[in-house]
Amino acid sequence: MIAGFYTLSASSIPLDTFPKKITRKLPKYPHVPVSLVGRLAIDRKYQGQQCGSHLVVDALWRSCTTSEQVIGIYAVVVEAKSKGVLPFYERLGFVQFQDNPLRLFIPIKTAREALRRLLPDAPRQAGI
Repeated sequence: MIAGFYTLSASSIPLDTFPKKITRKLPKYPHVPVSLVGRLAIDRKYQGQQCGSHLVVDALWRSCTTSEQVIGIYAVVVEAKSKGVLPFYERLGFVQFQDNPLRLFIPIKTAREALRRLLPDAPRQAGI
């Protein structure tokens, strides 16, 4: 039985879609490299049991590890299926994009800080 799944891929987002306070700190390249969490889904039988949170934490872990060891990425991006899902992502530290309120991001630096709080005993070699 599969409780849930997600996909994770490399992507890029136009620089001008990030909030101005963030773009001031980034290099002025036209696109920002990100890790994209796609197709996050939980079987109905497992909804409400924190499976979604566990999968997002796993995606953040993998993105932080990748950013540290393989390729540089600035943030992790998700696309919420509906407005009702926004609080779930915002509790984890995700922020809405200016041009699309259902698309959210969390900078890798913030993701690492969140993982340190959520997983205090995690090995540090994973980039957190």
